Amino acid sequence: MIPYRITIHCTDSPNGECYDIEKIRKDHLARGWSDVGYHIVLQPDGEVQNGRSLNEQGAGVLGENDGNVHICLAGKDKFTKKQFDNLRSKLDSLHQMFNIQLNNIYGHYEFQSAKDQGKTCPNIRIADLIVW
Repeated sequence: MIPYRITIHCTDSPNGECYDIEKIRKDHLARGWSDVGYHIVLQPDGEVQNGRSLNEQGAGVLGENDGNVHICLAGKDKFTKKQFDNLRSKLDSLHQMFNIQLNNIYGHYEFQSAKDQGKTCPNIRIADLIVW
């Protein structure tokens, strides 16, 4: 996979609590997926957990996974400074590695399949997020 876009997600779990990638993996495997759908999960305490390899297509947005790097913030709608610092670092790295432009960073909620499912993830406006 050659990434050209990024989608930001959230776990929709209690704010401030870690939601380990192994639990997410277990949930996703139970859905019949081959692995955890995300490439990166950012925990409230600052831990960065790696999921699928960036060489592998993720499974974060129905019908929109080609070239899409999926980054998930643990929590529902209030994220920590450490999460935002790590998110910025990951976005900067992905920009450097793959030249992914700001206009190719999305919230899960922006895709039609997510709208059809009533998803609001990650419950923050991506336009506000990327201005920093």
